[in-house]
Parts: sequence; C-alpha cells; structure tokens
Amino acid sequence: MRMKYIFSIISILTLISASYAAVSIESTKLENLRQAVENGQGTLAEKEYLNAFPATFEKFKKTFNGNEDNLDELYSTHFEHLALLENLYKKYPEKVLSIWMGVATNGHWDADAIGILQHQLAEYGAANTRELAQALLSKPVNQRLSIIAFLADVENHDVYEEYRLIMKNLKVLRYNELYSLFDAAKKTRIKKVIINKSLMRGAEKQPRP
Repeated sequence: MRMKYIFSIISILTLISASYAAVSIESTKLENLRQAVENGQGTLAEKEYLNAFPATFEKFKKTFNGNEDNLDELYSTHFEHLALLENLYKKYPEKVLSIWMGVATNGHWDADAIGILQHQLAEYGAANTRELAQALLSKPVNQRLSIIAFLADVENHDVYEEYRLIMKNLKVLRYNELYSLFDAAKKTRIKKVIINKSLMRGAEKQPRP
C-alpha cells in the first residue's frame, strides 16, 4: 500500500510539474523518479526509473542535451541522472548495459551527458571486456559497428586509455574480429580529426571579405 501511495504521489507531481514547466511529461516523470530513488524509496522506484530512462540516442539527447532551440528538459540535472545510472549498474547490470548500448547505437559524441555516458561505457568495457565483447556479438552487425564507432568518437585517442585497454584485452582474449573493428573505427576517427583540422587551418588562411 505504501509503495502504491508513493507512486500515486509521483504521478500527480509529474502532471502538475509538466503543466507549469516547458518540460515533457516523460522528463518530469524521470526527474521525480530520480528523486524517489535517491530518497531511498526502494527497488520498485529503481526499476521504474530504469524503465523510464531514455534508451535510444535521440531520446537521450532530447532529454539531457536538448537542441539549439531548447536546451532545457533535464540538462540542469544531467550529471545527477548519469551518476545514478552508473550506481544502479551494480544492482541491475544487464538493464544498465542495455541502456548504455542503446544510447550508443546511432550515437555520436557530444558534450555533457552524451560524453559522460560514452565514458561510462568505455570504462565498463575496459574493466569487463569479455562481457562487452559478448554483448556486441549478440547485436546485429550494423548495431555492433555503430556502438564501436560511438566509443571511438573522441578528439584525442592518444589520451584515451579506456579504448586502448579494450583493444588490448580483446587481443588477449582472442576476439580478433572485434579487435579489428575497434582498430578500424579508431583509424577512421583519427583520419577524420586530421581532415577537420586541415579544413579549419585552410579556412583560417582565407582572406576575409
């Protein structure tokens, strides 16, 4: 009865909050559930939170990074949400990994929430390379390549220790095909960075009108 009462209150707060703020009902619900979990409301609140968490790149970006016209939604609390998601991994590893990989699919690097999630997945992969490999191999090829490309999408691979460890561990564990895919994604990203820098230097040398 107590948990039903709590979630009735959350539902009412969600509707009230959404009516007064330029935030979607889904994001308002997620924020209320985050507060419920952090206030110790128990397993049901945790599961509801993870079920409500945006698990695709587009939904994740809209919720936490917004866009040029509307950078609101939950941008102001994105760090708290990502910290909670990472903490819940210990209790719900399969669900959290599913969220990480869902967001990584068709994703690309961006600052703030997206960058934090990318780092979380990379840290997970460096510490649990066998599990990451198995999860990747369970995906269709196009999704597999997309997730690897998301992990590789950084500005400077020279200081990307997690990616280097993933590749090292893949080689030791003899996931040779995955190693080759990670290596190819890294080389593609480095080449793109070099081209972008070259284009920027060229643009800077152009005479101003």
